[in-house]
Amino acid sequence: MVQGYLRGREQLRGVIQVVDARRDPVSEYDRFVAAWVLEQDRALLVALTKMDLVPKNRRGQRARVIEKQLGVEPGAAVLCSGKTGDGCAEVRKRMWEIAE
Repeated sequence: MVQGYLRGREQLRGVIQVVDARRDPVSEYDRFVAAWVLEQDRALLVALTKMDLVPKNRRGQRARVIEKQLGVEPGAAVLCSGKTGDGCAEVRKRMWEIAE
């Protein structure tokens, strides 16, 4: 159902994939979604949520591991936390960059 919607939306420039940063490894479904979006020539922004629950000294490393597991470019993931608001401005900024 979602695949049909995404395929049929010519004006859709990208997809935001929300991934729980605590899950290791990422799910097979998360890997499938990331690969499928990229195969459709859409931009993919990975929002790594719940980063407030990952120790500060491991956040960057965790982001790189998840990017590698998803098969996305380094820097494709944005660390964020809905609880603290950290990283939310960066998610919005990247969304606007994709939309332009």
